[in-house]
Amino acid sequence: RGGMYQITLPDGTKVWLNAASSLKYPMSFAKNERKVILVGEAFFEVTKDRARPFSVLSKGQEIEVLGTEFNVNAYPENESSKTTLITGKVKLSNNSQSAQPVYLQPGQQSTNTDGGDIRVGNVDTAPFTAWKEGMFYFDETPLSEALHQIGRWYNIEVRYKGNVPQTHFYGRIKRSKPLKEVLDVLEEGGLRFELSKREEKNILFVIPLK
Repeated sequence: RGGMYQITLPDGTKVWLNAASSLKYPMSFAKNERKVILVGEAFFEVTKDRARPFSVLSKGQEIEVLGTEFNVNAYPENESSKTTLITGKVKLSNNSQSAQPVYLQPGQQSTNTDGGDIRVGNVDTAPFTAWKEGMFYFDETPLSEALHQIGRWYNIEVRYKGNVPQTHFYGRIKRSKPLKEVLDVLEEGGLRFELSKREEKNILFVIPLK
């Protein structure tokens, strides 16, 4: 939590890990495959190797590629996993035996809910990769999702006082800004925040305005 990391895998593939994420990979890949396990969110620039397909296992799905750039958002607390393709082509399959694999083209995003079919749609990829460039990018982003992103980056636990407002946010904010400046922007959406520390945890309380 509270950081972003960039690593280079044994085959030269570059991976950026968002906050509160982990990647498991071998010290050296096998002769016939390259397989990693992701929890959380990461951006991949995969080195081409037709003899060894590259696979990402994440929260009930598997992504197979040869050489491409894509983003995977598969945090455990999310209702679904989202894979956003920037360049190349990927094949996705999930743990449901009845579901058919799908193929993504650049500019498409898949949404995979555990046990359900994989849905595919065209998207503006910028909001889903802006974290890699040090930005929060909100584009009709629900309050709960915006605060998940903020909580992971600033290492705070988010709690709500009263009902969770059905608010959406728009705009871009640098992640290098102090937390207070980010919250000041969000308060324009009709919210109030209180920050406290309990049992060594920084807790952000969200309070709807009456």
